[in-house]
Amino acid sequence: MAYWPRINQAVARCRSAQLKAQRDFCAVRSWVSARAMDRLPKDIVARWNKEIDLILQLPDVKERITGNGMVPAGGSPEHFRELLKRDVAKWHKVIKSANIKL
Repeated sequence: MAYWPRINQAVARCRSAQLKAQRDFCAVRSWVSARAMDRLPKDIVARWNKEIDLILQLPDVKERITGNGMVPAGGSPEHFRELLKRDVAKWHKVIKSANIKL
């Protein structure tokens, strides 16, 4: 139920040291998702997810998303939940090790 950018292919092909550093920085992922209440029945979630995945494959939608530097990447709610868990753990570690105060 989400799409997120992967490393921008234009940046990924760069060879200079400065752009390599930018490429490494660009490995930071962001995402956009559709979310619902936990109590939403699973059959509705499955239907919603299926429809969103189909919409993400429409040529005009793909063009608009990729035109904004993102890559459409649908998937299951479970996959997105795991992605969120990994990202939260990753950034929690970064914030803690850098002693960042929020």
